[in-house]
Amino acid sequence: MLSIAYYGKKFTNRFQWFSRNGELLKKLPGWVLILVGIMLLFGIDKLIIKWLFPYFPTTVYGFNQKRVCRA
Repeated sequence: MLSIAYYGKKFTNRFQWFSRNGELLKKLPGWVLILVGIMLLFGIDKLIIKWLFPYFPTTVYGFNQKRVCRA
C-alpha cells in the first residue's frame, strides 16, 4: 500500500493532467456505475449483447444465439 501511495504521487506529479483533474477522476467511476445500473434496469445490456453476439465465436462454449438472446 505504501508503494502504491508513493508511486501514485510520483505519477501524478509527473503528469499534471491527473492532478488538475482529480475531482473528475473521482467522480467518473460513480457515473459509470450509474450508467450501467440504468442499462441493466431497462434491459439495454441485452440489446448490446444481441448486437455484439455475431462478432464473437460461438463454437467455443456451444451457445445458441436463439437461446442466449431472447430480448
